[in-house]
Amino acid sequence: MKKYGLCLLALALCLSGCAAAETFETIADEWDIAIQAPLVREILLEIPDNAALLTAQQEEGSSLYFCEDYSFSVQVLSGGDLDKTLRSVTGFGLEDITVMETRQGNTTRYDMVWISAGEDGDQVNRAAILDDGAYHYVLSAQTGEAQTQAVAAEWERLFQSFWVS
Repeated sequence: MKKYGLCLLALALCLSGCAAAETFETIADEWDIAIQAPLVREILLEIPDNAALLTAQQEEGSSLYFCEDYSFSVQVLSGGDLDKTLRSVTGFGLEDITVMETRQGNTTRYDMVWISAGEDGDQVNRAAILDDGAYHYVLSAQTGEAQTQAVAAEWERLFQSFWVS
């Protein structure tokens, strides 16, 4: 019996240092879910009666119109980087131009006016950018400095009618 007790004691001592190692299991959520890009919203704009469409490029998302005393364009650019959009539209960055920010429905609206040099003298430019978080919808207009007063009322109607739905 003594031998049996010694064997049990030796076995207990041997097994006491061999505790089972804890095993951890990790679960990863590796789902291939296609994230759908937000859709480009519809631009609402009251086009003047005397406007002639020069170009409409669907793949670039832009249209250029000419009126008697001015021209204007409508374009859709990738959102996210307002400074990049401003540089593309105006040639100026956020630190170089005064931008008025307002809310228009569920979008943020940025308005700006600047003067640039043209072939026939200075050009007055106005632009509005509607930012829905995914895209920048841009309306920009240009006229000669001498025609500024003549087109002011038309520009006001044009820019007031600029919305996205």
